[in-house]
Amino acid sequence: MENSKPKSIKGIIVIVILILVLVGLGVLAWVYRDKLTGSAATITPTPSGMRNGLGFSLVHDISTIGWVPTPSVPAGQYYTLLDEPGTGNKTDYITSASTGSNNAVFLLNPNTYGAGAIDSIYIGFSAKPKTTAGSTAITVNINPSGTGWQKAQTINVTGDWKGYVAKFTGSWTMEKIMTLQVKLTSSNSPAMIDTLGGSASYLETSFKPDLAATRATMADAVGRAWKVTYQPKVDFKDVQPAYWAYVYIEGCYQKGWVKGYGDGTFRPDTNATRADVAVIISRAAGIAPYDNPTPSFKDVPKTYWAYKEIEGMKKAGMINGYGDGTYRPDNAATRADLAVLVYRGKKITTKSQIPEFLDVPLSYWAFNEVTWIGYLNNFMRP
Repeated sequence: MENSKPKSIKGIIVIVILILVLVGLGVLAWVYRDKLTGSAATITPTPSGMRNGLGFSLVHDISTIGWVPTPSVPAGQYYTLLDEPGTGNKTDYITSASTGSNNAVFLLNPNTYGAGAIDSIYIGFSAKPKTTAGSTAITVNINPSGTGWQKAQTINVTGDWKGYVAKFTGSWTMEKIMTLQVKLTSSNSPAMIDTLGGSASYLETSFKPDLAATRATMADAVGRAWKVTYQPKVDFKDVQPAYWAYVYIEGCYQKGWVKGYGDGTFRPDTNATRADVAVIISRAAGIAPYDNPTPSFKDVPKTYWAYKEIEGMKKAGMINGYGDGTYRPDNAATRADLAVLVYRGKKITTKSQIPEFLDVPLSYWAFNEVTWIGYLNNFMRP
């Protein structure tokens, strides 16, 4: 009877240890479930130059293992690949007669990334002809949400294992889980396929380019672009430290780039005029005022408060008026107007080719400037 208690305690300890071991194994099984079950892991790519890269959750794949990245992947393409754990034997063949074996199904889940619009889908794969010395043409097709097969370019596959990317452009709205079927066919001779996967260029933010820019937005954008600093103080009774644009309003004011009103206010939520924007950009960019003997615009006379700054901007090629010879200085400046002048004031020359906002397509008149200022440089908040 004396030893029964210690024995029971030892038994409990053993049971607890066994439970902990089993729990640990369960955790490891969950963490490495993809390797244990052979299903593919979901990854979140962040391809350079894209607002979001959506990793495809793989349901079925034709591949075994291993993405083979090589310099042959076209420059400027953005891609990421999913690898399905397997034997590593590259023995998956596709031909023009292939049906089931060359189909893959991916899921794009908006619950993870938010609903929005997809403007490009990239399908990447590694492949080689069955005969290394030969060549074959692989055609990539996609079927988004059962809307029908859409053919991408046909890609010529030659030599040993290389990575290839097919790009689809369009407009797909992802309000719910989107099923993407992918089919590869080889037109003239069998090809060997190892991995298959992809990514999407995803747009989920609007810029509102035609909305009037407020005085706060103007100061905030210019302050960010020129990285102004400030001394903590309150110069305007309607711009307290808790105000969202306080830092850059104060910074621009302390630089002498903006002024307030006689009543001690800045009126940050009122619209910035075209004259306001011309003046602050001319000062930030160091463009000298110009007292033009002959006014360039019939509605900006020599007596106008911003005459010299507007003329200086015109002389520097920073602004243009309207076809009727006016500048309309007292009209509200749009967010696109502001983005264009910040872009020019910063002397940015790089061009953007990828849409980043739902409401700023490639055809928009200020697409390049809005994209660079509003997204790529984050000088203006969407």
